[in-house]
Amino acid sequence: DHWPKAVWDAVGTHSPTVGMSENQARMAVGILMDSDSTSMGNRTVTFDAGGKKWTVTFVDDKATAVKEGAGT
Repeated sequence: DHWPKAVWDAVGTHSPTVGMSENQARMAVGILMDSDSTSMGNRTVTFDAGGKKWTVTFVDDKATAVKEGAGT
């Protein structure tokens, strides 16, 4: 109940969205595959959602860029 409906909808469709926290994105798309830093919430990470890759950039624990596919 503590996340907005839009976040739960994105989690349900396995699609990260701009504005999500790193934890929310992980819930939506799965396993962290690679990152450019160990600073959670301030890094670019690549996730694998059942073979579908997502690259998400986080600043202050909010997704600022979401790209389908691997690579930054």
